[in-house]
Amino acid sequence: DSDTARSELRRFVAAHPDDPAAATALPYLGDLALTSGDPATAERYFRQGLARFPDGPLAVECRFGLARALQRLDKPEEGERLYRAVAGQGEHALADDAQFHLGALQYGQGEYDEALETFAAFDEAFRESPRRAEARLAAGWALEKLGRLDQAKQVFEALSSNSNSEVQAEALYWLGMVRKAQRDYAGAADALLRAAAAADSGDELAAAARFHAGDALRRAGELGKAREQFDALLAA
Repeated sequence: DSDTARSELRRFVAAHPDDPAAATALPYLGDLALTSGDPATAERYFRQGLARFPDGPLAVECRFGLARALQRLDKPEEGERLYRAVAGQGEHALADDAQFHLGALQYGQGEYDEALETFAAFDEAFRESPRRAEARLAAGWALEKLGRLDQAKQVFEALSSNSNSEVQAEALYWLGMVRKAQRDYAGAADALLRAAAAADSGDELAAAARFHAGDALRRAGELGKAREQFDALLAA
């Protein structure tokens, strides 16, 4: 019940600003603001939490939340510093998330070499993380952006049978796109059709995979099979 929680927490912080429980209330308010799409308000609450309780029980959560708010507010430099600080606390439950977000921030800034290095460090430092496959996928995207297509292809091939269906579909899609860029149109179509089958039928990824599969088949001279894909898209 976010609305009630927000209202009660605000009342508490206003009435008892120095109460030790405010060290928990302020990051909760920041999380609620982020969830509701208000990163500016989230930034204010997280900064208050760190200013009032720099060593509080949720100080790490405050730094991580502030970094996420700053990323959404297009303030990457401070956000990157905060993500590094949280990721450096390797035993904390948020360390892997912070390392992943750091790589995503760098990727979004077009810093593909730095992002690749961050995701490689993730793979080494957080072997048991549930986000490890996502980090490897993101490393493949960075390699593709850097034009290192053979290496990107190896990454996507390794993930194409992942047990996570979303990762599998993404990996197959990008495997197909890399093969297409390398003019291996038959191989591209095969991977892209597998991606379409692995993705949810109504998902954008499934539609994009089917379109590019049709285009690859067209380029391979398989016009009848290409038309099947385009007709299926139009029908959907």
